[in-house]
Amino acid sequence: VMAVFVVTVILWVSEALPLAVTAVGAALFLVLTGATDAKTAFASLGDPVIFLFIGSFMLARAMETTGLAKRAAFWLIRQKWATGSLRGLLMAIALVACLLSLFISNTATTAMLLPIVKTVLDGLGKLKRDGPESSALLLMTTWAAGIAVGTMVATPPNMIGVSILREQGGVDLNFTQFAMFGMPVTVVLILLAWWLLGRGITLTPEDLAKVRESALATTKDMGRWSAAERNTMLAFGVAIFLWVVPGVMESFLSQEHDVMKWVKARFPESVAALVGAGLLFLLPARGTKSGMTFTWDEAKEIDWGTVLLFAGGIALGSAVFASGLAQMMGEALAGMTGQGNVWLVTFICMVAAVLLSELASNTASATVIVPISIALAQGAGVNPAAPTIGAILACSLGFMFPVSTPPNALVFGTGYVSGRQMMKKGVVFDVVAVLATLFVLWLVLPRMGLV
Repeated sequence: VMAVFVVTVILWVSEALPLAVTAVGAALFLVLTGATDAKTAFASLGDPVIFLFIGSFMLARAMETTGLAKRAAFWLIRQKWATGSLRGLLMAIALVACLLSLFISNTATTAMLLPIVKTVLDGLGKLKRDGPESSALLLMTTWAAGIAVGTMVATPPNMIGVSILREQGGVDLNFTQFAMFGMPVTVVLILLAWWLLGRGITLTPEDLAKVRESALATTKDMGRWSAAERNTMLAFGVAIFLWVVPGVMESFLSQEHDVMKWVKARFPESVAALVGAGLLFLLPARGTKSGMTFTWDEAKEIDWGTVLLFAGGIALGSAVFASGLAQMMGEALAGMTGQGNVWLVTFICMVAAVLLSELASNTASATVIVPISIALAQGAGVNPAAPTIGAILACSLGFMFPVSTPPNALVFGTGYVSGRQMMKKGVVFDVVAVLATLFVLWLVLPRMGLV
């Protein structure tokens, strides 16, 4: 597994082969080397997150084909507060992505915003592969969605980590307590991301004013909403409703409540995405060539290679955990710490979490790292709260590779941010994010009595 792991990373970084080919090759060589069996290796193609991906892709594609993304984009860029400067536009995108991701899937948020951001860039004449403006706005979409860790329901690692910490570490955090340290971390990381990505992008206020004037004129020319646009908005609304409701209900009902069990069993995120996407094919729309809102011919234009890319990443990540390689790596890092230094233990746990989450899902990373963090803290004779909370948050801070998170893969799938560019900027933000998160926890957790 280590051999396949290393070769895959080298090929992803060098882009010597198409990334999707490398990802499928990783699953193939896991079987050929005897690291796992074929059924296990290729089961990743049936992972629920793949269908969340597919549903989100279809919803995003429908926004483009129906013109809804264009309408929303021009509505955004005609607002004075968002077009005073390109940095202002960057912050507007960051805030929208972050606020949505605090309560719904970061994958869904990114899928919803990407068509809008691409249309904005196209309107600015800046939609170019690895262009400074393209890279900044597109990467901000995935970064802001990923660093929205401020609520307990924001990401699966948050919920998984809190549960394990309660059961194995004896520390019980409620929704409000989590937000007391989670929201400061989110705010600080948004500001840092805005500062890092805002460097090197140039566009004069006069240019932006012209774009705003053009947006006003274009919006007027577009006229009333078409039936296809309304139907796409309805499909998105249904998907978002199904994404949000379980999290909201969980704030009032316990996880063991019969209603919660029923909702969670029938409407996981993947099902919600497919319900929304399915409506696109069922709703009739006057004025379209086919008479329907969305067709399979339009769906075929989706970058299906990105789906294979993420499936291969899941297969490799699963093998890393199943083989014991992840635990070995975690224990090796644990050996670097001494007794009684809670913040050194926290830093090591966070670094391990980020490294694992780069090539595996943050959910799987949390499942492995959180118990190790608790055991490491207890062995060092310190309160497990800080190391475990640090690890929980750090599981969402992997931004280097297209397979690090579904939002990263979605952004890479646009073709306007290369793997090399994503890694170049992502590694810097990884380091900055870990240090900034550690600093915020150092300030906040002692005041909460968690150190």
